[in-house]
Order: sequence, then structure tokens, then C-alpha cells
Amino acid sequence: DVAGDADALLALEPADGDQNNGAVQQTNNELTVDLTSPGSQGAEGINPNANTTFNPAINVTNQGTNQIDLSVGISINSGDLTSNNIKLNATGGDTAVSGDITQTTVTLNSGETVELALILDLTSDSGNQINTLGNTDVTITFTANDSSP
Repeated sequence: DVAGDADALLALEPADGDQNNGAVQQTNNELTVDLTSPGSQGAEGINPNANTTFNPAINVTNQGTNQIDLSVGISINSGDLTSNNIKLNATGGDTAVSGDITQTTVTLNSGETVELALILDLTSDSGNQINTLGNTDVTITFTANDSSP
């Protein structure tokens, strides 16, 4: 769930930009990824056995007054995906971090934002080739720990 309170310490929002194509949406205090709605080109879904990137997909902003270390966890609740199929890469914003942030932390000062790309790797390179995605339920958990000096 995403708190509806504008004063929350950590803001999670769908990123602006055409690369998102409206796939990441915020409704009922949740960020959701809907790949069934046609995008700007009239296509829907993602290609099987392909690597698909939504960049940027999610903006995470530190709205608190202290510096934080942001970590991200991914849980697969149902469907054929594994954690090898889903990556969140820090690609922009106020912080310079590269790579899959589920493997590290991102430090954000007060007011700083990190843009995250959502990468769905359905190729055999992931170790779990997927030919049909189906209905998949994934939970992404964002944790902010105070790292003030």
C-alpha cells in the first residue's frame, strides 16, 4: 500500500515519461503495473522470451528531514516469475546509483528523488525463461532506514 498522506516520509509515485506508457499507475493507495492495457502504440502485454524495460517507472522521494538508506525487496506471491525475472534499476533523479537496487541500498538526502526502471527479463539469460506471463502477483517492499551522520 502507498499512503495517501502527502506528508509521508517516503513518497512512491509513477514516474512521468512516455517510456512508462501508463503501465505503472497509482490507484487505491497502491502502485500497480498493468500490462494488459494498450499503450500509446496500441500494443498490450510484453513479448515472451524478451527483456522489457519501463524507464522510468517509479519515483521514490525522501520527504523526511533525515538522510536515509533505501532498500528494496521483491516477493513473488503467485505466477511463474522468480526474483531473477524482475529488476529495479536506479536510472536517474538526484542520486547517481547504477544497477539492481534489490542488491544494494541507495542513500537519499532530504528532498532527493531516485528514478527506478522496472525490468522484466523473461529470457533464458535470467535462468527462468517465460513464454506466457499470465496473472502474476508481485510485492515490492521499500524500506527507509535513517542514515543521518
